Amino acid sequence: SLKGEQLHHAYDIIVDENARMKRLVDNLLDYSRLEQRRRRYCYLKVDLALLAEDVVDLVRGDFAEHGITVRAEGKVMAWADLDATKQILVNLLGNAAKYAARNGPVEVEVSHADTSTRVAVADRGPGLSAEARERVFERFWRAETALTAETGGLGLGLSISQALAQDMDGRLTVAARAGGGCVFTLELPSAENFNQRKQESGK
Repeated sequence: SLKGEQLHHAYDIIVDENARMKRLVDNLLDYSRLEQRRRRYCYLKVDLALLAEDVVDLVRGDFAEHGITVRAEGKVMAWADLDATKQILVNLLGNAAKYAARNGPVEVEVSHADTSTRVAVADRGPGLSAEARERVFERFWRAETALTAETGGLGLGLSISQALAQDMDGRLTVAARAGGGCVFTLELPSAENFNQRKQESGK
């Protein structure tokens, strides 16, 4: 029978596996709702700077070795669904924690861009080839590396995140980072631009 440290270790494994299975099931359910257009959105002004800080606080422990930072241009107000936006950021930071945190700090930058708002997640991980960047948002696609073999998963998180962004009239993109790594950028309509368009249309 298990005793002492062995028992604690076994318990930790069970908890981790339970959490992993829950994430897999949640992703499958989310994907099904998006495919069937059954996802409902509630739009409001979302302070991306505050939301990014909150999400980083949730996952900061996963970046203990090299850390994670947030920079923002004051309040950055998007017109978006709060839960969907949070889900995207959780997915992006979760990926950074799994694949890039061991290589260097992760930087989150929140900013304005003309008629939109942006959250960029920049890492110093192994990066993605040009071909991989073309396919990284495909459903069920995962790069074949030692890291992905270690972490497991269905390859749905980024696909779901991109679909959520597009449903909110935004977009999610990836680019190579100078010096190594990747930058994932979430772009959403700004609340200011939305209010301006509403006034111009007389609605």
